[in-house]
Amino acid sequence: MHVADLATHSPVAQAPWVRAVGWLAKGSPIPRGPSLPEFVERLRVLCDSASESAEALNWPVSAGFHACEFCEAYHSGGNIGVPDRDVLFVAPDMIVHYVGEHEYAPPRAFVDAVLRCPTPGTREYANAVQGFVEE
Repeated sequence: MHVADLATHSPVAQAPWVRAVGWLAKGSPIPRGPSLPEFVERLRVLCDSASESAEALNWPVSAGFHACEFCEAYHSGGNIGVPDRDVLFVAPDMIVHYVGEHEYAPPRAFVDAVLRCPTPGTREYANAVQGFVEE
């Protein structure tokens, strides 16, 4: 499902503070370019912690796995929230595959937020997302 980068809605959350990133689909334009290795590694940590992110944000359980529309070789089904002051970036955990294998270049604001983001499952992460949790 394609959602434009930085839209205020995603399949997981919508609100004035939401910024969608990485909701890619075959046939839609994709910004491409190299990524910093430290960004890719940090993004991998966040994506590997998708269930802890969803739990902290009180998101519903994923509706199953989805295949990458570009290569069909990768499957995932989680989502991550990346807090950055008054904004919550919302991305599928498949974003790490898009960045690493398909050279997707997410918006710079997202890259910066990923590099600053505490690890889901920690008290620091829970505190950072507290204002974005919907009951």
